[in-house]
Order: sequence, then C-alpha cells, then structure tokens
Amino acid sequence: MPVVNAPFRIYWAYNPWIVRENIQGPIVTDRSFFPNEASFINALASVGQIFPYQEKRSLFRFSVGRTF
Repeated sequence: MPVVNAPFRIYWAYNPWIVRENIQGPIVTDRSFFPNEASFINALASVGQIFPYQEKRSLFRFSVGRTF
C-alpha cells in the first residue's frame, strides 16, 4: 500500500475435500469422580454431545504486514 508503506496481502484458498459430518468427543470420565448419580449423568449429557462440523469450500482473507 503506497500511502501506509506496508505490505498488503490477499489470500484466496479453495478446499476440494470438505468435511461435513457430525463429531462426538470421547467420553473420558470416571464414576468415582462424582459425588452422586445425578451429577454424573449431567456431566455425561454435557460432555458427550454431538455437534455438526462443516468446513468452508473457499476462504478469502487479507493481511497487512510490518516488513517487506
């Protein structure tokens, strides 16, 4: 950029192999860590949730650097 005298970069990326699936994390909890059954079931419900994971097909970004 001539006015600011800093490098200006434009990025465009294309991903032909996008991932679109549901992900569930591993449940790594032990029953002995919880004082009662209700807190254990509550922890299982919040940790073991399934959420959708979708990557974008393309991406457009820009950046302003400090050095050339």
